[in-house]
Amino acid sequence: ARPEDTEREIRLAVEFFRRLARKQRGNFDPDLAELLERHSRVLDDLGRTNDALKHGEEALSIRRNVIAQMPRSLNIISFLRSLHSLSDDLRDLDRLPEALPVAEERVQISREIAQSEPGVFASSLAESLCHLSYVLRDLGRYEDACMTVQQAVAIQRGLADADPSVMQDLAFSLHHVAFTLRDVGKSDDALVPAQQAVNIRRRLAEEKPDKFSELFAHSLNGLSLALRAVGRHDDALDRAQEAITIQRNLVRRDPDQFKPALAGLLNTGAYQLTIGGQLEEALCVIDEAVEIQREVIKSRPTSFHSVLADILDTRANVLCSLGRHEEGLQAISEAENLNRTKSSEPTQLVRERSAVYLSTRSRCLIGGGQPSKALSAIGEALKLYREVAEQTPAVISAVFSQSVDAISGCLLEL
Repeated sequence: ARPEDTEREIRLAVEFFRRLARKQRGNFDPDLAELLERHSRVLDDLGRTNDALKHGEEALSIRRNVIAQMPRSLNIISFLRSLHSLSDDLRDLDRLPEALPVAEERVQISREIAQSEPGVFASSLAESLCHLSYVLRDLGRYEDACMTVQQAVAIQRGLADADPSVMQDLAFSLHHVAFTLRDVGKSDDALVPAQQAVNIRRRLAEEKPDKFSELFAHSLNGLSLALRAVGRHDDALDRAQEAITIQRNLVRRDPDQFKPALAGLLNTGAYQLTIGGQLEEALCVIDEAVEIQREVIKSRPTSFHSVLADILDTRANVLCSLGRHEEGLQAISEAENLNRTKSSEPTQLVRERSAVYLSTRSRCLIGGGQPSKALSAIGEALKLYREVAEQTPAVISAVFSQSVDAISGCLLEL
């Protein structure tokens, strides 16, 4: 069925069960909440994230009333799922300060019930911790994000010995640990969990390729980023290209399902090709990524703008390396506009991106013979880096030093 037809059918079912729930004084509340969550997921798929959020909020309110009256395990599990869905929708809408308490409540409840029923809820606690880590990372609280996801890994390692099915969740958490370790300046340490995630998902993909191949590609991409951070660029390019090959094979089988994720993998590959001096190939790859991501945004206009902005930043750098500085300026200007409109209240992550994009702008301006404007741009970038460094100094050290190099280049051109 078409998504639009599915949405209409579920909407009619929601209206029917809403009437039943009113007449039967709550007897059908769990069914209504379930349908609201299904409707929310379909609306998400249609790019109607704001509408999805409203349904998620209503489902959560119903679930909260249900567990207050009947605090059974099944009702609590459903409530935790509602918290997860609502937090995800708030993240998609860049309403991160609102997503945080929802994610924290999920962890708190999971922790409380895991103490009384560890066999049932320990895995749920680990999943809640991992999700909270994502929200903390989005907010720029990198140290907290790193410590939180490491708690999840510790729980999952203990569970995996008795239950091999936990390995897929462990791989997910290890993948995220690698990102958070790089965030706090521990790039060497990030290699181990990144490689462990690849090893687990490679084995899972061999056993069940339909289910795990895309996740395996994402772990390879994460390992590529970890290798790049420690200067192992040839190895990083190999892993990036392996990830792209896997994802392309999936796209041939089902473009609608697998093509959107290809853009991010192409972005990593283009960056590595640029470092290796393969500039024309890098431009072809990044242009494909831009095209794919624009298609994604057409179908989901409220989401994924930050992904396109990062891809455009890579494109600007590739163009500058090719000496096409004016085109590079156009690309980075679009990235900056996307970043400015991304959030009504700039988060730490938005400020970091602004600083990175300003650094790229300065590079384009220097190459285009406009050192004075470049100096102004890099000055703004340094100001933003200093603001971010007040909270997370380890995170910013590498990019801050790059900006110092750029400002030196500006001064030499004056």
